Amino acid sequence: MGVLINRGSASASEIFAAAIQDYGRGVVIGEPSFGKGTVQTVVDLDEVANNPKPEYGELKFTVAQFFRVDGGTTQLRGVTPDISLPGLFDLKLVGESSFDNALPWSQVSAAKYKASDDIKALLPKLQNLHDERVQKSREFQDFVEDVATLKAQREKKVISLNETVRRNEMTAQENRAKARGKSNDGIDAQIDDGLQSNERSLSADLAIEKSRKNATDVLQNEAAAIVTDLAILQNKVPEHAAN
Repeated sequence: MGVLINRGSASASEIFAAAIQDYGRGVVIGEPSFGKGTVQTVVDLDEVANNPKPEYGELKFTVAQFFRVDGGTTQLRGVTPDISLPGLFDLKLVGESSFDNALPWSQVSAAKYKASDDIKALLPKLQNLHDERVQKSREFQDFVEDVATLKAQREKKVISLNETVRRNEMTAQENRAKARGKSNDGIDAQIDDGLQSNERSLSADLAIEKSRKNATDVLQNEAAAIVTDLAILQNKVPEHAAN
């Protein structure tokens, strides 16, 4: 089994990924998850005050925290993938750790549990197979390049307000996608060119929409390849084949 996560994976999805990882039921792939390991409840202050005219509003309380069977919480740190993939999120700006008043990571005594499989023993080989494959994959390397471009754009402190400059930047993005000889991965379409829809040509708008619809999800493809590798390795190793 494989579980693909990214920085947007929070709460229940983190609990699921952590359980799969702790019990050795599968490999977790992607980015570190969001890190929301707390439980909230909302109290209607008007009900508490027995006030017939609503005026006090509501108050949200944090009342509990999730802990993994190994004793660690998913709070703040989230779930660390077994095999990392590049992603579009800025980890410094997205996630529980980006909040000033987030509760810290904590730990309790581990529960008594037994992993159903020893996935950890196969991780080095899985990592090597992944590394070899993505180095040869033009699609994956294009994605890595686009992620780097997006990161560089986020870090730019100055953005031109000149329409010609902005249009030239967009043309360069379109030309890069065409030069690859395939539908791009959709990242270029997500980059804000600063123009309203009525300021672009119809053909440019259609090209962006097409790239979104035809976006090749290289991360899902690679995750599927990793899970395939895992299945093959498990069948080759005697103790795995017996399970």
